[in-house]
Amino acid sequence: MLGLGVVTGGRVDPQRGVVVERQPLGWRDVPVRKVLATATSLPVYVDGHARALAQAEILFGDQRARRSLVHLFVGNVVDAAMSM
Repeated sequence: MLGLGVVTGGRVDPQRGVVVERQPLGWRDVPVRKVLATATSLPVYVDGHARALAQAEILFGDQRARRSLVHLFVGNVVDAAMSM
């Protein structure tokens, strides 16, 4: 295994690897990267689900998405990601 990826809804700080707030889980300022990296000795990447879905589309989806992409999620929350 090369690393771990953690994707969640709510507010995420991908630079720090922290779930800032995820209300349904009762999480606030949870240092996901630190906890999992300590437990596994692997690199851990943490991000919000809209940005992760957009990145996956850029990497693996239609080649046109590599030039520009807008991803809009509407469900129990509204979340968006853009790549230009």
